[in-house]
Amino acid sequence: MRSTVMLAYIRLLYDVEREARDRKLDGEARGALRQERSKPILEDIHAYLEQEQPRVLPKSPEGEAIAYTLSNWKALVRFCDDGNLAIDNSAACAASGISGGMPTSGLCRVISPPMYRERESVALIVAEAA
Repeated sequence: MRSTVMLAYIRLLYDVEREARDRKLDGEARGALRQERSKPILEDIHAYLEQEQPRVLPKSPEGEAIAYTLSNWKALVRFCDDGNLAIDNSAACAASGISGGMPTSGLCRVISPPMYRERESVALIVAEAA
């Protein structure tokens, strides 16, 4: 259930990115759109993870994923502060060849795609493209 909630949040984040791309926004305008639309989503995600963390065993896959996400929160949300940054690092990894062994539906991610390990299904803050 938690991973389903997270995937719904992530879809909302990528909807904002799609809107910025469709509107051909420059970095400054994309940053303003992210502040308006993505930042509240990220705040909700953070609150949700903090609420759920005490409800899971720390060493469980979900517990580890939540702890990882929260401990890397500042880096995971950095894209929201700079409209010139990508929401994920897929393009950079694809260009560098790092993503060679990953399926095309999930090039390179800060966290491995969920099909590799269950714990990543919760810690997909910057991962799942809509």
